Amino acid sequence: MYQIQLLRGIACLFVCLNHFKIFNKSGFGAGGVEIFFILSGYLTLKNYIKKGKKLEENYLLKKIITILPLYWLLTIFIYIVGNIKPSLFTTMQFEWKNLIYSLFLIPGKTMYVYPGWTLTYMFYFYIIFYLCDKIFKNKIAHIYCTIYFVIAFIVSHTIITDKLIQLYNSPMMLEFLLGFFLVYIEEKIKIRDELVYCIIPLLCILFFLPGFLFEYRYIIPAFLASCIILLCNKIKLDSDKNLFVQIGNISYVIYLIHPLIIRSIDKIIDNFRVHNLIITFLGILSSLLLVIVLSKLINDNIQKKIIGLYYKYNKR
Repeated sequence: MYQIQLLRGIACLFVCLNHFKIFNKSGFGAGGVEIFFILSGYLTLKNYIKKGKKLEENYLLKKIITILPLYWLLTIFIYIVGNIKPSLFTTMQFEWKNLIYSLFLIPGKTMYVYPGWTLTYMFYFYIIFYLCDKIFKNKIAHIYCTIYFVIAFIVSHTIITDKLIQLYNSPMMLEFLLGFFLVYIEEKIKIRDELVYCIIPLLCILFFLPGFLFEYRYIIPAFLASCIILLCNKIKLDSDKNLFVQIGNISYVIYLIHPLIIRSIDKIIDNFRVHNLIITFLGILSSLLLVIVLSKLINDNIQKKIIGLYYKYNKR
């Protein structure tokens, strides 16, 4: 468990750094998304097998409670602020229809919370996996899920020309299936403990992959992310005192709020035309610190209470 949270923390920092102008223009850090997507597929199948090849009770409802309420609150907050002070968000149009698109994670439309585009794919994956489990009831939901996404990808990019369907069946959906594949690799191949030392160079390579490689992110970036996930389980961790583990514990909140803070500070530095590397580095450091502190506060005072309310009323 700690290894997974460690990986989430690192992936989360990758995504945060990617949104700083100095890194974003080269595409550095974009590989954090691959870790999240592949990890979602990997953990879904691991937990499915652990539960005797069936989904946990209220699987889909738990996903909704964990992910959507905070996302909705942040979306509505940005919508209200945007209507009061639209100059703060120069690239957004604050209309009712865009609010609906954003709240319901419709791809290809305005997302007031920028990371919402990735939540679209995650929920699409969770819903299809859930339906495969409920419809077929023969403990091979992952097989049917794989068949569905492969066929949907081929059909939507060869026969169907509807852009919305093509967006839903993006090649990125195949990364969740790659997570399934990692579970079987882990079972069949014994990974030597010494290979754990390859994680740091692999992380460095993934972080500094140039942007053009992410046009086909499901190839090289996904391969590197897969290797990192497999090796991560070899790390010996027996407590949550590790900084990256603690960041991983609040990674979802960080993931949602970081663009607001990072882009704002980036814009301030840019407006002052500061091109000094030391000032830029201090700006990055202070932004990340502010994101982490604010995320911790939101996680403890909002996110945990939302989840706590669900478990409280679900027990009745």
